Amino acid sequence: MKKLLFVLALTLTFASCQKENIQPNPVEVVEIEESGIDLYGEWVLLDGQMFIENMETGANTVYDHFSPTKPTSSLRYEGAQFEFETIEASVTTWEFVGTEFILDNDSIQPYGLSVNNIGWSIVEHPTATAATMQLGGSSRPLSAVVESYGDNIVVFTVQEGYASIDGYNCTYYSELRFQKQ
Repeated sequence: MKKLLFVLALTLTFASCQKENIQPNPVEVVEIEESGIDLYGEWVLLDGQMFIENMETGANTVYDHFSPTKPTSSLRYEGAQFEFETIEASVTTWEFVGTEFILDNDSIQPYGLSVNNIGWSIVEHPTATAATMQLGGSSRPLSAVVESYGDNIVVFTVQEGYASIDGYNCTYYSELRFQKQ
């Protein structure tokens, strides 16, 4: 009986506490500018390469994503699992708009764009639910280096991953050349 009275008193104590409604901080839009080229806007994919490092032997391999007979490729070594990972030369577009990332002009289902002092990441849109997630709940960190100021060409590094290739543990990432439209 004492235990029941104790549980009842404890429940009443916590139930009567005043609840504070916590509001998230407003999103601050950070201006992204990499060495003189404003990254906000639309970019079209020109070409790209996948870099693979065998973590056991130290061997490095570079593959071109595209060729005259191969216009599409995957950012994932084992093949694309998500729409973001399927790329096509001269067709795939990336657009950075505020805190959103738009893939291939699909503004109806945008991704989120996280920009902070650590770096940039393409993330699930803040309003995404389990049914509408486009990255399986994960993110894709990316960085950019200006290749040509005059032609507005930037090389994005994205999709670092790990895979077993021919029985070896390997790490890989892609460098994609985009031109601002």
